[in-house]
Amino acid sequence: MKNNTSDTLRVQHLVQHIICAFLHFLVDGLCLCCLYLLITPTSTTGLIGIFITYNVLAFLTQPLTGHWVDQMKHKQRMLYMSIFFLILAVLATSFTIATGSKGVSLASMTLIATLLGFGNSFFHVWGGKQVATTSANDMRALGLFVSTGAMGLAVSMVFYSWTLLYVYLLSICILSLFTMRDTPEVPGSPSTLFNKIHWKSTTTVTVVALILLFAFVMFRSFIGELFSSGITKNNSTILLLGGICMFGKMAGGWLAKYIGILRALLAILFVVFVCLMNLGVHWSVLVLGLFTINLTMPITLHLANRVLPGKEGLDFGILAAALMPGYLLSYSSSSLSISQSGWLTSVEAIMLWALLSTILIELLVLLQLGERRKKILLACVAINILTNVSLNYYLFFVNYTDTALLVGEVIVVLFEGLCYYFFTKNLVQSFIYSLLCNAISFLLGEFFQLIFTAAGA
Repeated sequence: MKNNTSDTLRVQHLVQHIICAFLHFLVDGLCLCCLYLLITPTSTTGLIGIFITYNVLAFLTQPLTGHWVDQMKHKQRMLYMSIFFLILAVLATSFTIATGSKGVSLASMTLIATLLGFGNSFFHVWGGKQVATTSANDMRALGLFVSTGAMGLAVSMVFYSWTLLYVYLLSICILSLFTMRDTPEVPGSPSTLFNKIHWKSTTTVTVVALILLFAFVMFRSFIGELFSSGITKNNSTILLLGGICMFGKMAGGWLAKYIGILRALLAILFVVFVCLMNLGVHWSVLVLGLFTINLTMPITLHLANRVLPGKEGLDFGILAAALMPGYLLSYSSSSLSISQSGWLTSVEAIMLWALLSTILIELLVLLQLGERRKKILLACVAINILTNVSLNYYLFFVNYTDTALLVGEVIVVLFEGLCYYFFTKNLVQSFIYSLLCNAISFLLGEFFQLIFTAAGA
């Protein structure tokens, strides 16, 4: 009898996950559709600022709204508020266009962008919390939920219209009726499982792990924009890119579930590295790279829920906020270019090459030293995202001298040794790892640089 009840509950949760995923498609599509309908020949002033306003409110507020939904007794109230703001945004858009014979005012566009931003933020953290707690933090369910937003954006970019806008809103209202009651969690969900066991991680370890995940998501956002920006945009390719992102995020959960998180991340980083080295060869390389980097989306969300259990809304919000810096960085990197031979020529691309090379080399060093603990190998990837990018950014953009390089490497060795100590609890082993990894990666880097310089000469 208990098994039948459990199976019924899981089926109910599966239906809920599918509804949440479709709602994600609709909400993201509605928001972009509203913004595009505001664009007229007489209302171009301030459009960039309006899109930035929307994105800042939609993404950077999610840690706050995520923490809020974690504290709510009735989580569905967050969904009510989201729908309320979206309805107001649609009504405001309709009224503004109907009465704005001389164009849409900047104040009206700002109001609509604000309503859309809050509505989007409320929905995402509610959905992330709902899916994580009713799936026991299953990466397949998380991937399904986060995947559909990209397709919603693509559809609205191509087919935006008043008809589509109201179809979006009506569909959101109807589907939300099926999620209006709080759904019980499955046994072993993040909120219940970690309350029943002794969680040994200290506050410091938790904060460090979240910072590393934040940095990785920012890196993923930058890489994703790098791949997609290399493809010429038209209606067909916009839909194609939306589908690639959607299926990549969806497939990532299944991949990690069946081959393991560590193997999946190593395989993904390797493929991304190969794609970055051959960006200018063919458009299919960009497509493969974009698909592959999106595979990591459900993995990072799953790991965040494990690092900070019972705070799924906050976890989702933190990682969502990490998308914005990488997104803005990709557009501010105007010097990013690709040569006809396919080799990366800009400073930013060289930094990416250095980062991925360092990660691969240091992972091989740790494996050669006999290290097989997943948390140490994952820590190696995360630590290098922080230290390698930070040091290279300083050297390229602030002060590139031999002294700065030497001092920087010493600081990196000390910092990474302390980071490893948080995971190994063995001070000597931690600094041996840090010293050997950095020394070997640095010397190999210098060696290959000499080879390339000699070949160029």
